[in-house]
Amino acid sequence: MLTLRSAARQSALRISRLSTPASTLRCDHDLFPHAESSSAAFRRHASSAASTATADSSYSQVNGGQGRSKEKKMYRPNPRLRRQAMANAKRLFEAIQSETAPISSARSTGNTPTSSTGSESNVSAASSSSSTIPSTSPSLADLLSKRPDTPPPNPWHPSYPRLHQKLHDSIDSAFVTKQMRSFAKDLGLEFGRGERMNKWRIVRKVMDSWGWVEPRERPEEKAVEENVFDLPAPELFLFLRDHDLVQQFIQDENVTFSVIPASEAHIPRFRVGDQRRMILSARGNEEALQNLGQVLQERKESKQTIEFGADEVHGLKANVELLQIVSNAAGAYVEPLSETTYRATAMSVDDAESAKRLLAMAALRTTVLPTTRPDLIVLPVSSHFQAHTADPNAPRHDRFSFYPFAMSLIEPLTWDQSALVSSQTMFRLRKVSQWTTKPARREVEHRQEDLSRGGLKATSGHKGLGDAGLQEENVVGLAESLMRKLDGEGKTSLKIRSGHLLFGVNPKDGSSVGTFDSPLPGQWPVENVQKWIGNDKERRPIFAPSLTPAMIQFPLSGPVQKVRKLQYRSVPADGKSKLVTFSHTLPTVESFVKAEEGDLKWQDQLGEMLDKMEKELALEEEGTKAEVVEETENSTLEDAVTSSTEQEQLVETASVGEEASEAVAAEEPDIPKEPVVIQAEAGHITEIDLFFPDRPTDLRLIATSTSPIAEDQIPEQVRAVFQFYADGSPQSARPPMSVTIHGKKYDIELDEEHEIVEEREEGVVRRCVKVIEQGLNGRPVTYTELDTVNEDESSTISPAFWTELASITRDVGPDAAALKQGNLFGQ
Repeated sequence: MLTLRSAARQSALRISRLSTPASTLRCDHDLFPHAESSSAAFRRHASSAASTATADSSYSQVNGGQGRSKEKKMYRPNPRLRRQAMANAKRLFEAIQSETAPISSARSTGNTPTSSTGSESNVSAASSSSSTIPSTSPSLADLLSKRPDTPPPNPWHPSYPRLHQKLHDSIDSAFVTKQMRSFAKDLGLEFGRGERMNKWRIVRKVMDSWGWVEPRERPEEKAVEENVFDLPAPELFLFLRDHDLVQQFIQDENVTFSVIPASEAHIPRFRVGDQRRMILSARGNEEALQNLGQVLQERKESKQTIEFGADEVHGLKANVELLQIVSNAAGAYVEPLSETTYRATAMSVDDAESAKRLLAMAALRTTVLPTTRPDLIVLPVSSHFQAHTADPNAPRHDRFSFYPFAMSLIEPLTWDQSALVSSQTMFRLRKVSQWTTKPARREVEHRQEDLSRGGLKATSGHKGLGDAGLQEENVVGLAESLMRKLDGEGKTSLKIRSGHLLFGVNPKDGSSVGTFDSPLPGQWPVENVQKWIGNDKERRPIFAPSLTPAMIQFPLSGPVQKVRKLQYRSVPADGKSKLVTFSHTLPTVESFVKAEEGDLKWQDQLGEMLDKMEKELALEEEGTKAEVVEETENSTLEDAVTSSTEQEQLVETASVGEEASEAVAAEEPDIPKEPVVIQAEAGHITEIDLFFPDRPTDLRLIATSTSPIAEDQIPEQVRAVFQFYADGSPQSARPPMSVTIHGKKYDIELDEEHEIVEEREEGVVRRCVKVIEQGLNGRPVTYTELDTVNEDESSTISPAFWTELASITRDVGPDAAALKQGNLFGQ
């Protein structure tokens, strides 16, 4: 297939060349260097042809331009050749479509085998330049054009003798001795007294000045020494993170590194002070170790340091795990100087500021915002779960317990959550149940359950419905009251996001409790949860987003929508949280291609291009006769002189060779960049976490009321972030730590890229969202989202929303993979 693409491209370029007047390739008879090479016969033939063309040009000047008119007619593109080239391109296009026809035109493209190394490819390019049409008689520029772009390999490299000889032959065959002596004077090459300036010696002098010295044996290895560099922790961290620099010393200088405790250093003076500190040990020759010492000293002088207080990052008390994650992500070493001060050290101020921004994001998401979210337990509705048996030994169906929970690799915790609970064991609140039927039956019961009638129980006293201004007894009442509360303040929206509400428990040292033993053993009523949590902030649950089992087994299909999003939140001192969001949506890209329909984008583009070129060639052929008559009447001696000047300029341009002409032909014109369209909104947000003990997933209820922000209110730093993203630039701008909108300050909460697949049906939007945190190297987080669509903008929620919620949060049995949509349990 790659050969077909190459052949198609060459065919299109050949047609475009046939559309260019052939007179642009004419040149004077003295433009060819009569070099001592095997191509001398071809050069003499070309020179003879050029002499004939020059004679015709002189004749046209003497006869008042009549000869020029004949000359233009002689060199006009041949319509027959152009039609033949177009027919060949059409046949090639048909072969590409079928992928069965042999490719006969690929041999005529003039492709050369690719060299195994970069130096060899450059030498080959330099040696082949002698076959191009030079602009003047051989000059110093022609000699310098043969110099390879890349530096030569080591003279003892196995391939160096062959590359050296190839470059020598290229120069020796392109120029004569007299020319080389002139070049030597221009280059200022010095020769000893009595040293003969023959061609061979001059070529070697030129190559030596380029760094291509004579091949020689590998020099003897220098004595290996070991040195220890006692670097401060920030400098050692930054050096080891500079992978390119470390790799350069390992490969080019043959230096080996190791990081060891100070107690293991072979030099006694390093075994003083803190024996546990880490030091850098390097082994290599003396010169390489001296270079390493100079580099480390330069980095020490150029490092940047900023200090900031804990109040600037929402009073954060960061643990070691969070400092490690932030340091690795931002490329800056972050360390606490005291309980209220932090220091970030990096090679640039931007990296240090990025570390400070990440710490502020982690503090806002893990310590500030959770205090504004009520935690509620949704009691089961189905009579199957609420029924009690007469047997006193049978388990009661209104009892709960803590079950151990472990995140999977495909559904990890977010980076701030993983740092928060790195040393803790996670537990999830589950209802104790005894299943006596098939697992598939459980899925049917979950589908049939009316979740809107589920009762609510607060889990803690630190934040309840009363603090949010809500007093509701079931889920539907809670959702509709949220919509009514936000009604009139802007565009309202109600979303439900899937995940797991988890409790982190620290195992106590010396305790007899095992790692996975429940912090609240046994079975107990829901009131025990309220007593256990109480007002203890350390026992507040965290919400870990994840896909529901139904969306894993039956994923959504459709186009993938990419959205870049920045979200800022106000610090909710009064209990009311406000937000500002900036987002930009890229054009939708289909997530799959139907191969059986042959819907290949590049093939369609090739066919459209050939059709367009065929029409243009037909129009040009129709106007050929009229153009010839007009040019014959208007040609003058002045035109002939101008044409001669233009031909010389075109010949100079053509001297760069066929590769340069192809690059110019393929180059697209610069198009001014359009300003990126940013969706900016500001408003209020209310979030409530809902426990579903009888289902495999918990939910977060998100109600928002937003209004658009004027274009001139968007900060320039935010605009730069989205401009780089929309342009697809490898560079990126970093978002500001805080923004001020309408006189109110908002702190950054989210800096993400979303990949969304959604389906709309009966006033409900189902989404599968993949979240990629920007500036972090962690695994993406995926979750399921359900959104309401209220066309009448009322606070009433459609019953289809609750039906769909029961469906996507249902438990899926072990035989779900074998079930198909359309049977009893898949409908």
